[in-house]
Amino acid sequence: TPVANSGFSAITSFEQFCTIAKRYWQVTLYRNDVFPALAPYFPIVCIAENNSCWFAAATNEMLELTMNSGFNESKHILSVLPSCPEHAINKWRALAVCDTEPLLQKTGSPEQFIEQYKNKAKDLQNRDRIVTGFFKLPTAISL
Repeated sequence: TPVANSGFSAITSFEQFCTIAKRYWQVTLYRNDVFPALAPYFPIVCIAENNSCWFAAATNEMLELTMNSGFNESKHILSVLPSCPEHAINKWRALAVCDTEPLLQKTGSPEQFIEQYKNKAKDLQNRDRIVTGFFKLPTAISL
């Protein structure tokens, strides 16, 4: 098939995703210290050379990978990425939506939320609640 011959394959880890993202988007990657309640599902903050900043990876395939791993993929990538720069954290948290969306107001570490969500790894209602909160954020901001 054309896809098989292309050399493309499904992404099987966040490390693989990071390798591709850095090359394709020309970004520096950080752990999601911004919104710890979202981090188990969206563990990566991307900052491009033009100072555009967004969270990764908001695709069904990456959400499935995250859930199927029982959040172990998220836990691992959060342990290897550097902390998000303070100015990026502050800019995201200053958004008006943070005043009205409870998930964006939660404090603690991403790892604490991974532990909290672990027994709900296959729970689609929990996933939908987190994803709904996530999609209230802008797709990206300019730092």
